[in-house]
Order: sequence, then structure tokens, then C-alpha cells
Amino acid sequence: MATDSVPRFSWVDAWLLAALTDYRWRWSRPMKLWRLIDCADVLAREEPTFDEISFSLPRLVAAGLVTVGRDAAGELQLKATRAGFDVKKRAAGRGHAAFRMANALGAARRSEDEVGDRSLGRYSDLNAADWAVARRRLDRVTLNDAD
Repeated sequence: MATDSVPRFSWVDAWLLAALTDYRWRWSRPMKLWRLIDCADVLAREEPTFDEISFSLPRLVAAGLVTVGRDAAGELQLKATRAGFDVKKRAAGRGHAAFRMANALGAARRSEDEVGDRSLGRYSDLNAADWAVARRRLDRVTLNDAD
């Protein structure tokens, strides 16, 4: 699915797209950054890092699979597009959602030393302040769930 303008997808791209198209999330609703981190954690039992998300978003956006914006309070929110949900349909079946998504995207399988193509750079509208807000919100949610 990679083109001249979109580098080859990585495992992280597939993992994040699988989280954004999670069956519990309606396609028409944007997802806050903290919820993306949480959904990705549920899928792979580990949280994506700032680097993973910031380098993955340009590939997903360039491919037309994800849009990124801000809500009225200025908080980053992400949304899988119809094209992103079409990939999810192609990834339907049994087994791990992120692995199925990787196959549908033609992404490399997960590897410990995978960095992914960084030729598009970081997503410029994601910054350390956004990450801090998401981490604080995620920590509050996690603490409340533990009660």
C-alpha cells in the first residue's frame, strides 16, 4: 500500500491504526491522544512511545488513513478515515488485530530493532506538551480504574 509519497508502513503504523479503528470506537468520533495510547496498550500490552506515535502519524496521514486535529480546548484528537476503516475491513478475521492490520497494510512484521521510515519526519503538531497532557489524563484514568 506504500506509494512514492508514502513510505512503507511499519508495525507501529498497523498497531496505531488497529487501535484507532478498534471495534469499541465508532468511526465518526475522534479519539483523544490519551485514548489512543490506552487502546494501543490494550492491543499489544505495551504503550506506544512519543517517538513511535510522532513518526507514525505522518505516514498514516499522508496515506489518507488518519486525520489529526484539535478540539475546542486545544487537545489533540485523531480519527481514522473511511479509508482507514476500509483497511480494517480487509484485516477482518481471527487472530491479533495489529498483525491482521499489518498484513492488510503490507507492513513489516514486528521487530525489536524496527525504527520505521522517518523520511517524513515527526508529526509537527504533536509536541511534548500534548504528550504530557495525554500522560496525565491516562494516569488519572488508570488510577480510577484501579479503585
